[in-house]
Amino acid sequence: MAGYSVAYGLWVNADNVCIEGPGTLVPYTSGQGYTLLVFGNGGAPNSHPGEAGDWTLNVGCTGLNFDGTGFDANGVSAIQFTYCKGFYATNCHFRNVSGRGVFGLATQRYGRIVGNTIDVVAAAGHTLSGIYLDGGSYCLVTNNYIGGCNGIGIVIQSNIDNGAAGTCKYNRISENVINDPYSIGIQLEGVQCSQVHNNYISDTAASVAAIRLRSYASALGKVESSWNSIVGNYLFRSNTGGTAIQCLGYDANAFDGTPLPCRLNFLATNYIDDQFAAKISIGQQAGQNIIADNVWDTVGTFTADDATPSVSGGFNVYKTANANPTTVTMLDGGYTGQRVTIIIDDANTTIDFTGTNLKGNGGADWSPAGGDFMVCTFDGTDWYCEVHTT
Repeated sequence: MAGYSVAYGLWVNADNVCIEGPGTLVPYTSGQGYTLLVFGNGGAPNSHPGEAGDWTLNVGCTGLNFDGTGFDANGVSAIQFTYCKGFYATNCHFRNVSGRGVFGLATQRYGRIVGNTIDVVAAAGHTLSGIYLDGGSYCLVTNNYIGGCNGIGIVIQSNIDNGAAGTCKYNRISENVINDPYSIGIQLEGVQCSQVHNNYISDTAASVAAIRLRSYASALGKVESSWNSIVGNYLFRSNTGGTAIQCLGYDANAFDGTPLPCRLNFLATNYIDDQFAAKISIGQQAGQNIIADNVWDTVGTFTADDATPSVSGGFNVYKTANANPTTVTMLDGGYTGQRVTIIIDDANTTIDFTGTNLKGNGGADWSPAGGDFMVCTFDGTDWYCEVHTT
């Protein structure tokens, strides 16, 4: 396909269509929020004679260029898939696309977003994403480069489909490079049984997380984010701030006001740069996650003279720093299964093992010396502590 100019998008509403490069799609006039290339019926299922009247099947593009240069204020997106099965965007190049690079609207299944370069998805007033799959299941997102994104690098989230919240399942996000997004690196919202493995994410915004798992809730429905694995990712920062990995549920969700957990996720063997202010953050209703063998070098320090110091910063090791006599009665912010080592780094700390949720030392209070330490494991109610003198 030769150079091709489109106004409000090239719309493909048929099965078994592949648009192959080389070729470049560019907008030729101003317009807010339009998309250069659209696959699917653009409406609800059953309006297109696809599989059982539900889907647009086996559609996509490969080797195309999308160039939104000169239209930065218009929120131009590159590719949109709507109610598609077997969709794909491979080896495409996106330049100055100021909306979303690849946008899956409504429900999609069996997608492949592979080997694309999204150089700049940035424009003032448009906080969008490099790859955004709303309702994606059984999707592979791998080997993509996303740079300068004015929003979230990669998003997969549940959607509202025919008035009910739909769960996204069995996705794999792996071996992507996400450099300097304006917001979060990767977000899974209302997603289950999916993998985020071996991605490189650098310099996410200082106020958010590099990777965020969040349960989904709206006025129309709710879905847990559960049974996902976050493994082997490399998370870097060039300045201090932000959170590396965050799990969030709701004490009272927007659908029915009940608790909505974010649980049973596996967070392991991730490398986390010391510049992250918080390494792993476990928020509301986010217990019962498995956290193991993540690597960072920093030792956390408790707030001075705090009788219930927090261990929610995600560090494996903490030091005390009490300037005045302080009796510790609880470790706040723990999650079930958490294990921390606490090094006594002052001469002012007493551990209250009598009548508190701290269990250890034969039930007797402990007045350690500087350099002593204890190893504590949380069962969701009590901390079980092994004390060690040096």
